[in-house]
Amino acid sequence: MMETKTGTIKSVSVKEGNTNNKVWKSYTFEMEDGKKYSTFDEKLGTTFKAGDSVSMEGEANGKYWNMKSMVKENSSEVSSNKPEQDDTSFYTAYAKDVFIALMGIGKTDVMPTKDRMNQAIKLVKQAKEAFS
Repeated sequence: MMETKTGTIKSVSVKEGNTNNKVWKSYTFEMEDGKKYSTFDEKLGTTFKAGDSVSMEGEANGKYWNMKSMVKENSSEVSSNKPEQDDTSFYTAYAKDVFIALMGIGKTDVMPTKDRMNQAIKLVKQAKEAFS
């Protein structure tokens, strides 16, 4: 369910890393109330600065809150981190998490890694269908 959060940005921090030979950069917005919201979207991360009053739209997903868009208050400028219907990166990240979990169980199994990955993808597709 889509939620809206509003507030003033206290600070913006950038974190860079490399996972499975893929470089990534995340931007974390700390709000004046102490809550933090992160995104991997470069446009969002570089558009908004400390002191900006913003309204964010997103939805809860487990312990995370997925930011879909951010708007400066009293402005028509809108920045979205991805098209509304494209959840590919979300499902890719979820498949990776499922795969890692599958790798941790049954280490005495002889199931090849490729089969575990296919099993993870199948589970993600089932979850996507169930929640669509």
